[in-house]
Amino acid sequence: MKRDRFEHLEAPRTETPTEVPRVSSRFAAVDAAPVAQPVVEARRDEGRKQLRCAECGRENGRYAGTCTKCGAPLDTRATRRLNERLFQDERQQERVDQVMEAVVEEAHAPPDWRRWVVIGVIAIALMWLFLHVV
Repeated sequence: MKRDRFEHLEAPRTETPTEVPRVSSRFAAVDAAPVAQPVVEARRDEGRKQLRCAECGRENGRYAGTCTKCGAPLDTRATRRLNERLFQDERQQERVDQVMEAVVEEAHAPPDWRRWVVIGVIAIALMWLFLHVV
């Protein structure tokens, strides 16, 4: 059985590294830097990724600290309330859309054929009884 056709090109290894070399300290400052947190914590079920400014109404990035249009801070109580209300409105609209989709789907569904089969079987049984008993 042929193992590896390039095996003869590789020099044999004499030692096995036992310890992974440490990364130099030049990355220590990057690792120690604080990670930016979103101003308004978005819930997992929300697809909204942008914050709306309470002053001018412009949508900003989720991690933005100030509005890109007017420069207003996005970590104020008014901005949090506005975005929470928008998040709730979006969730409510998603629920309404789901209910409406279910209603439309039910309205366009074909009639239940099982009910008609049962009615047909009962009708045939009644005719048979009527013809054979009378």
